[in-house]
Amino acid sequence: MYSTQNIARNPIRLFQLPNTLAGDAVVTMIIQTTMTWFIELFLANRDMKNGSVRPIGFIEEPSSPFMRWFMMLNLEDTRHTKSRLSVFAEHLIRIGLIFVVSFFLLWPASVGILTVIGTRGSGNDWDWYFQSKWAPEAFKGILGGLLALLTTPAMASFWLVKEGWSLKRGGTLLS
Repeated sequence: MYSTQNIARNPIRLFQLPNTLAGDAVVTMIIQTTMTWFIELFLANRDMKNGSVRPIGFIEEPSSPFMRWFMMLNLEDTRHTKSRLSVFAEHLIRIGLIFVVSFFLLWPASVGILTVIGTRGSGNDWDWYFQSKWAPEAFKGILGGLLALLTTPAMASFWLVKEGWSLKRGGTLLS
């Protein structure tokens, strides 16, 4: 994306639009967290159904209302009475919470590192500038990789543990 931009008119900067690395990092984190959530939901369910992965059932269920909500452990089974839209909205809220945690862990550090790598503007220009090749690509690759290392195991474990609790309560696999 950055190599095809008119760098003379819209240089690649850390904060200022249209070519902002800090803003691009936020968009990348939102999209990647959302995609990872739904991909892990699909993959974990498929793998449990095929028998290649077993649910995790040795962890005790949480007792706090927030954690029970977050882990989808309602005391009464209301799944069949909710519309698809409300279930999807609840998924988006959970994704948003994971994004917020990921954001505070990765974004400030990545912006701090970019201030060291970039070239500071002079005079009244307070932003940092980057070349059109390799700096943006390397930054997004490293940020995406770190985000994947942080979220993918957690999300896969989420689905395996949730299914383990369902089985312990007498449910069927992939209920």
